[in-house]
Amino acid sequence: KDKEQVEPLPVDYFTKLGDAQMAAKAKSSREFAESQMPIGIAYFTAKGEEDKIVREAELRELSGQEMSVATQHFTRLAAEKEANAREEETENMPAAIQHFTVADRVEKEKKRAEIQEMHDNTPDMSPGQAYFTNQMRAEKERKAAEIQAMKENPPAPSVAGQHFEKVNEARKLATSPIMAGQHFEKLNEQRAREIEEMMNEPAPMAIEYFTQKGIEEKSKRDLALKASNETPVVASLATQHFDMMKEKKAREIEEAREQTRQNMQEKEARPAVDWAALTKQQAPTVPKYYTASPAPIAA
Repeated sequence: KDKEQVEPLPVDYFTKLGDAQMAAKAKSSREFAESQMPIGIAYFTAKGEEDKIVREAELRELSGQEMSVATQHFTRLAAEKEANAREEETENMPAAIQHFTVADRVEKEKKRAEIQEMHDNTPDMSPGQAYFTNQMRAEKERKAAEIQAMKENPPAPSVAGQHFEKVNEARKLATSPIMAGQHFEKLNEQRAREIEEMMNEPAPMAIEYFTQKGIEEKSKRDLALKASNETPVVASLATQHFDMMKEKKAREIEEAREQTRQNMQEKEARPAVDWAALTKQQAPTVPKYYTASPAPIAA
């Protein structure tokens, strides 16, 4: 049996088909968003899109006016070339690729249609599944009703509940800022009274003894320090010797500096060179023996 002739498809057929499907999805999403959008936002969104189109057209027109003649020429040639390329016949898809691609897309479309059909028309559940599903739903509804009833008519608390409720209320009062401030104020007053009572009580014998001992030692140290400050300190022989050596070295350094200054002044006071006299010097005389011409040789 002869196979039916399949019309060849362009190479970019499925690409354009995918783009069309994506554009349709985007359009439906945009329409749904616009239907849920407030009137003011929809108005200004549409106005913004229109203004954008007008702005782009004005920008193209302004660019064309500012464009040079050569740029306008090559721009027109590029536009004509692009238009001719669109009109030209596109290359066909290889037969093998077209065959397997079309078969795969048909299979995927079939599965998608089956899933959509099951989603739109849910099949009846089996008896066992329906039984347990209904039982679960009934249990959820019963629990929800019980919770709502407990919210509307809460039961009376038990004896333990009443006790802990009172404890919590007392704790809340104790932890409130006013109660906490009063509590710490009482603690500070009690602490101050305790410190005052401790200061008024007589000190033990041991503490009194060591306190008096510390006062006496401090007075002795103060007297010794005062006496040492009032008595002049006499340097030792070694210290006196090194002080004398230091003063002698300082005098020698000062004398050397003074001698250097005097030598510099003497050098500055020497007479200046008479360059005019030096330039008038005569060349030394040379014996005539070296300057006389030689005598002619007889033939």
